Amino acid sequence: MKTYVTVSSAPLATRLEGEGIQVFNSLEKAFNATVEGGSSHSVMTVSISANSPSHTDKA
Repeated sequence: MKTYVTVSSAPLATRLEGEGIQVFNSLEKAFNATVEGGSSHSVMTVSISANSPSHTDKA
């Protein structure tokens, strides 16, 4: 199992690739860091895709 999340750019977004639990942990850490950094209002919008046919391996 991959134990890290790959971060890359996508049109108007940031793409996170990895095992589901690692992706969700990364999102939680990012959200908590924003809140702990003093943000008075924090919103996170996430779109999830699993086993997408548009995904190609970077071999």
